[in-house]
Amino acid sequence: MIIKNTRPLVTSIRTLIFVVIVCLSCVSQTSSGIGTPVLILPEDGLTITQNPPQFVWHNVDGAVGYNLQVSDDTFGTLGSIIIDVSCHLDTTYLPSSALDGGSYYWRVQAVEGG
Repeated sequence: MIIKNTRPLVTSIRTLIFVVIVCLSCVSQTSSGIGTPVLILPEDGLTITQNPPQFVWHNVDGAVGYNLQVSDDTFGTLGSIIIDVSCHLDTTYLPSSALDGGSYYWRVQAVEGG
């Protein structure tokens, strides 16, 4: 897997060749006021052998959960999101099944309590 890094305004995004993403909305309101999670693993541009890959990011103060998305595209097209987890309470995520070989992109968004 190869991971690459792209940075939108409110979410952190990374790419892998086996790239993974995470992000979406919750019952709670999402807000850029609480900060953006720093992505830890998998690292940007990294080729990885662990499959499924584990996703790890730093905690954001004030977050009640996290939205995680993994895509086989740079989030530019609809329908390319292959992992979409909302309101995940932890700062790590391990998919339940392996991903096909290739490049993937991942992102995480902190969810602020409403």
